[in-house]
Amino acid sequence: MSDISNKTLAILVGVAICISLVGIFAAQRGVIVTGMASTGTGQVNLTITEITSILVTNNIDFGAGYVNDSAQDWAYLYSNNASTTYGNWSFSAQSVHIKNDGSVNVTLDIKTSKNATGFIGGTSPDFKFFVNETEATACFAAVVNGSSYSTGDFGPNYNISKDLRVCNNLKMEQAANELDMYAYVKVPKNAKAEAKTTTITFTAGTISN
Repeated sequence: MSDISNKTLAILVGVAICISLVGIFAAQRGVIVTGMASTGTGQVNLTITEITSILVTNNIDFGAGYVNDSAQDWAYLYSNNASTTYGNWSFSAQSVHIKNDGSVNVTLDIKTSKNATGFIGGTSPDFKFFVNETEATACFAAVVNGSSYSTGDFGPNYNISKDLRVCNNLKMEQAANELDMYAYVKVPKNAKAEAKTTTITFTAGTISN
């Protein structure tokens, strides 16, 4: 084998010096120079947030009418079965519909803008309601003032001085997350003839774990 020429030797020495310098530079910066890798890793990131939300649809409209029995001083109207006693109101069965369209279970409270006297007027009016599960088991405990009215008992006259809890735990599952609120009114014959309106506010709250 022929001897390596001075020129070739100089080139080899230069290459060695370059490799050494690259190694020193990489080491100073914490870079490890390795060969080609046969495996690698990556990540998929996802953040899930909670939302408290309810969807309230429909209104209860009893329409127009009057107490039409000369022997009676009140008419009785029920939105759950479209019945009227001692009055000529005519309406279909109807309710206010509430759906938990959020991502967590919630409590549900209601509050109206007027009580029976402010809403209807006259002598001894009534304004009552009950909440029913549209979908079975939607509410773990439907309560009004501590008593259940999910079977059709309209309960006491509404008191506007406070929110009333109508459900302690309204589910968020798609197949069991809907309620209906029905209303009953007793209309005195001496109530002022005019259009009557009251606003019902439904409030969803978070449930402490």
